[in-house]
Formats: sequence, C-alpha cells, structure tokens
Amino acid sequence: MPTFDIVSELNMHEVDNAVDQAKREVTNRFDFKGTKCAFEQDKDVITLVGDADFHLRQLLDILENKLIKRGI
Repeated sequence: MPTFDIVSELNMHEVDNAVDQAKREVTNRFDFKGTKCAFEQDKDVITLVGDADFHLRQLLDILENKLIKRGI
C-alpha cells in the first residue's frame, strides 16, 4: 500500500511582511489610538498584546486578513 507524507512549510519572509503590514494598520487605526496594542514577533512566535479582549480580537482579525491576502 503506498504512503505519502504531508509537508507544510511557511515562507517566513511573507509572514514577516504580513506582520509588518498589520503593525502599520494598527498604528493608523483610530480605535487603537492611545492604547498599548501591538504585535511582538520572535523567530517562530507572534504575540498579540492588547489592553482589552476587544482589542485582542481586532488584532487577531487584522493579522489573519494580512496572512490570507499573502496566501499563507
């Protein structure tokens, strides 16, 4: 019986670009003015920092949209 392996690899350059775009959008959005909302990116980990649960959900939505637009 034949077998196959599934491999999933990310283009980290595209991930970096998506995170940078998300950071720019957060700095320009009115609802994030005066808050301490941010994306912190380590080598393989992206951390969302926000003042409230609402802000964290919005940050996640922004990041997901940027990643989807880049095909990740």
